[in-house]
Amino acid sequence: MRIHGTDFSNSIAHSISANERRTDRALKQLATGKRITSAGDDSAGLAISEQLDSYAKSFRSALINAESSNSYFDIAEGALNEQSNILTRLRELSVQAASGQFSNRERDLIQLETKQLQQEFDRIAKSTRYGSQPILDGSRQNYEFQVGIDSASSSRITIDAYPDTTASELNVDSLDVSSASDARDSLKTIDEASYQVMKVRAQFGAYASRMETARNHIENQIAGNSEGYSRITDARVDESIVQARRGQILAQYQLAALGVQADLEKSLLKLVV
Repeated sequence: MRIHGTDFSNSIAHSISANERRTDRALKQLATGKRITSAGDDSAGLAISEQLDSYAKSFRSALINAESSNSYFDIAEGALNEQSNILTRLRELSVQAASGQFSNRERDLIQLETKQLQQEFDRIAKSTRYGSQPILDGSRQNYEFQVGIDSASSSRITIDAYPDTTASELNVDSLDVSSASDARDSLKTIDEASYQVMKVRAQFGAYASRMETARNHIENQIAGNSEGYSRITDARVDESIVQARRGQILAQYQLAALGVQADLEKSLLKLVV
C-alpha cells in the first residue's frame, strides 16, 4: 500500500508560505503607506517613481533659488522708492524757491535742505547692495538664478543690468535753488531724474514679474511630479486591508487542513502497524 500524505502536506506548506508572503506584503503596505516596498513589488514602477521623486525634490531647490531673488528685488525697490520720494521733495522745494515772494536769504535756507537731500540721494545709490555687490551705482550686474533642474540655459534666468541712479549721473548734484531762475531750471532736471528712476524701477519690476511667473511654473512642476509619484507608490489602503484580512483567514484554514492531514497520516500509520 502507498501513502500519498506527504505530497499533500508539502502542497499545503507551499500554499502557507505563499500566503504568508502575500499577507506580509499587504501588512508592509499598510504600515508604510507605500504600494511598492521593494523592487520586487514593481521594478518598473519603482524606477519611474524614484525619478519623479528626484524631479520633485530638485524643483523644490529651484523654487528656493527663485524665491531668493525676492530679496534682490525688494532691496532695489526699497532704495528706488526712497530716491523717488527725495525727488518729489526736491521738486516741492524748487517750486517754492521759484516763487517771487521768497528773498534770496530765504532761498538760501531752502538750499540747505536741498543740499542734504542731494547727498542722501547719492548715498542711497552708492550704498544699496545685494550681498557685497552694488545695485544702483552703475556697476555691471550679472546674476544667474537657477530655476530649472538641468544644465540647459533655459533652466536659468539671467539678470544683466547696470542701473546708475547716482546724483552725478542724473545731474541731481548740480541742483541750485539760490535764485528763482535756478529753481525753475532745477524743475527740468528733477523731472528728467524722476523719469530715469521710474525707468529703472520698471526694469526691476519686469524682472520681478518674470520671476513670479517662473515660481508659479516651478510650483506646478512640483505638484505634478509629486502627484505622479504618489499615484505610483502610495498604497491602496482598502485593497491592502482586504488582502491582509484574507491572508489571515486563509492561514487559519490552511493550518486546520494541515492538522487534519497530520491526523489522517497518524491513522494510516496505525493501520500499517
